[in-house]
Amino acid sequence: MNDTSSPPPVLPWDAHNQKLVANVHPTDWKNPTPDSRYNMVVIGGGTAGLVSAVGAAASVREAREFGVNFPNGTTIDFGKVMERMRRLRADISPHDSARRFTELGVDIFLGAGKLTGPNSIEVGGQTLRFAKAVIATGARAAAPPIPGLKDVPYLTNETLFSLTELPKRLGVIGAGPIGCEMAQSFA
Repeated sequence: MNDTSSPPPVLPWDAHNQKLVANVHPTDWKNPTPDSRYNMVVIGGGTAGLVSAVGAAASVREAREFGVNFPNGTTIDFGKVMERMRRLRADISPHDSARRFTELGVDIFLGAGKLTGPNSIEVGGQTLRFAKAVIATGARAAAPPIPGLKDVPYLTNETLFSLTELPKRLGVIGAGPIGCEMAQSFA
């Protein structure tokens, strides 16, 4: 049976290794009184264990920025969570901006496009001719034909993040990538 209260032998037992052992496994160390329950326990004091422990501790210190308030129980400030999300989206938006792409040499035409031939498209009353085209329009949310849905207020992936208060209940219809993302975000 191994004695886990003493450190493994570190050789040679010179001043450097003595300092190392004194720091990572002090002989006068007293374990603290355990909390009633931990959110996470790290087993092992190697690189992965140390990084996990300090990463989790640092994340907890920054939790208020994410809308999580503690101690005295943990509460979520939903409005703050959603405000942070909107701020992050706004901070990222310059990378996707019309101005940036124009500066990179891309002509931007805003408006609905309509293919008018095998090598032409019309946008905002202007005809664009091309040798090749990429159609990457994304998708728009569509309300499924569920009886009564049009009679109640509902959200889509385009409007969900406009919430400022946590709904009492939330149902997600659809289990594709977007539906799963929305369900996970609110879980």
